[in-house]
Amino acid sequence: MLKIVLGFMIIMFLFTATSNRRFNNRISLWLGNISYEVYLSHGLVIDTLAYYCGGLNSGWFILFTVTLTLILSTLIHTIDKPIVKKLRYKSR
Repeated sequence: MLKIVLGFMIIMFLFTATSNRRFNNRISLWLGNISYEVYLSHGLVIDTLAYYCGGLNSGWFILFTVTLTLILSTLIHTIDKPIVKKLRYKSR
């Protein structure tokens, strides 16, 4: 129960600390641009890593998951950005 309360308090602290703030640095903008791709691809990356590298230390597993998810999401975003732009232009 204590872990749940601590997790909730950390989340509430982060919401409070970042409300009414704008983060306009390059990393934040890049992460914001690929956030949907990250949402869609992180499960695939986790499942693939668990299948092929299931015996990894948890720290390495998390590091590889984050790194591969960001790389895959950037590649997908680079490919789908022109396609989405053309489809939006045609629908107008």
